[in-house]
Amino acid sequence: GPTGAALLNSEIDKLVFTGSVPTGKRIAQSAAARLLPVVLELGGKDPMLVLDDADIDVASSAAIWGSFVNAGQACLSVERCYVHRSQYTRFLDACVQKAKRLRVGNGLDPEVDVGPMIHERQLRMVESQVNEAVAQGARLLAGGSRLKNLGPNFYAPTILADVTHEMRSMREETFGPVLSVAPFDCDDDAVRLANDS
Repeated sequence: GPTGAALLNSEIDKLVFTGSVPTGKRIAQSAAARLLPVVLELGGKDPMLVLDDADIDVASSAAIWGSFVNAGQACLSVERCYVHRSQYTRFLDACVQKAKRLRVGNGLDPEVDVGPMIHERQLRMVESQVNEAVAQGARLLAGGSRLKNLGPNFYAPTILADVTHEMRSMREETFGPVLSVAPFDCDDDAVRLANDS
């Protein structure tokens, strides 16, 4: 906090911030007084839409890569996926097959696909969201548990199906190796759901 405030009050020409929405709002207000240009990346629930004419092999590969690269700890990770009902089962089956083939381990090993999470606190948040979603009716199709045999911060690549917007895994940033998937019936519904975050 103090370092950020000092930077904001220094003679900088532009500010780029990644963090929480409340802090981003404070930064934007302070920067506005100086007309200081800012770029704010404030987290979110990046959606992916799979329409009825999608190539399921390509779409499922994109979802798996987009959700699990860097153990889902990237600001642009796919966090939730809406799939046209006509493709829903095929898409889920393809994703589960691909997720189960991912190699989890030391992120510096070139043979590994998914490394550890950065911090125990974040791993607990991922666990909490997954457990809550399952308790509220989501289906756990892959993963959903720590991989303690690999070390303290490893979590299995996880796929949740039939997730609703009442569940935090569809509303709050997960920032971990979890793909939450829900069906939709028409493109307008998909756009509405994607914008509901």
